[in-house]
Amino acid sequence: MEKKRSLMLHSFLLILICATMMSIALTLRRSNNKLVVHTVNRVSSSRWMSMAGESPKDKATKQIADNKVMVFSKTYCPYCAKAKEALSTLGVKFTAYELDEQSDGAAIQAALLEITGQRTVPNIFVKGQHIGGCDNTLAAIESGKLQALLK
Repeated sequence: MEKKRSLMLHSFLLILICATMMSIALTLRRSNNKLVVHTVNRVSSSRWMSMAGESPKDKATKQIADNKVMVFSKTYCPYCAKAKEALSTLGVKFTAYELDEQSDGAAIQAALLEITGQRTVPNIFVKGQHIGGCDNTLAAIESGKLQALLK
């Protein structure tokens, strides 16, 4: 039993390392006593740095325009985790930009405040339309608005 658990842990760590190298985040949750893995695209540092000459507002606007579902988030935020979990549960593929992992995260968050009037995270966009934060996203899912936007 211990050997099997050790092998499972090593396999998981290998998957996690590979996913990190491919700029993919893994979200794990339990569903009916099974471990479910959701994949999420993440904006990699190199991809973000390729836009180095642009203003934070231009960078954010470009990411919003280039991604069907764009989530500006922080890794330690429980509301961000809840919103990303809800999107993943629906099977929605999204790109996440983790503001706390990037050197210009504070500037991007300030630009998002200017763009949307929203200071908090998560800050979620679907097809360029600002959805809002966690509560607004959950309400949009519950009402079917988010699903309609994705069609």
